[in-house]
Amino acid sequence: MSPPSWMNRPLARLLPWLRRAAPWLCALSLLGGCGGAMENSDSEGDIARGLWSGASTDGRAVLLWVFGDGQWAGVYSSASNPTALAGGWTGRGSTSLSTFTSSSAREYSLEAAAARSASLTAAVKKSSTLAGTVGASGNLLTVATTYQSAFDSTAALASLVGTHLGTVSLIGGSLAANLQVASTGGVSGTLGSCTVSGSITARSDANAYGWQLTPSGSCTGAGQSYSGTAVDVSDGSTRLLLGLGANAGSSNALLLRLLKTS
Repeated sequence: MSPPSWMNRPLARLLPWLRRAAPWLCALSLLGGCGGAMENSDSEGDIARGLWSGASTDGRAVLLWVFGDGQWAGVYSSASNPTALAGGWTGRGSTSLSTFTSSSAREYSLEAAAARSASLTAAVKKSSTLAGTVGASGNLLTVATTYQSAFDSTAALASLVGTHLGTVSLIGGSLAANLQVASTGGVSGTLGSCTVSGSITARSDANAYGWQLTPSGSCTGAGQSYSGTAVDVSDGSTRLLLGLGANAGSSNALLLRLLKTS
């Protein structure tokens, strides 16, 4: 079964968020990554918590999600096409004096075909705006984002049970995804020419999910397990999951864009 032409629809529905972020496009930028040591949070550690949607000054769509413990991840589009994923970041950070900092982050660039160290530094207004710089040294994006209250909804595994179609991208290529989520949270299906097994669980602290996938076969990225987080950016008529998860060595990551079809 071929994936639907959803790449031009669900992300297009993110564009109103980008337009609302326009007043802050000259602000500082944010960056973060995964695989580094956790940085200690102070009493303001959860001020950056939220789903943040916006854009970079070079025209990329940017979506970041930050949990109360400082764990965060995000994805960004290409500059020429805001509906095409071009990379993402994962990491942990902390907040001090309304500035969220993550110095041991990881970037997975599909454009550069590289995994590299990254950082995120952003000024935060709680449940309002997050703006700063994010990315690898020499390739920082200056971004401005606004808070999306959908992050405060309760995640429900039952809402994901069914078939999800879309694209899973990683360094080395993109794979057509056809995944089935069971009521137990088990995940099965195909990624390109590979079969895949895994699991997904609802988080209790946000409208987000933790997941693990292992592709088996001859496709790009086969033979490794990837784990990460995903956020629900559904708009009522479509249920879309965007996510990112790295392998054990943080040398590659799966970027998920999955639309529930049944």
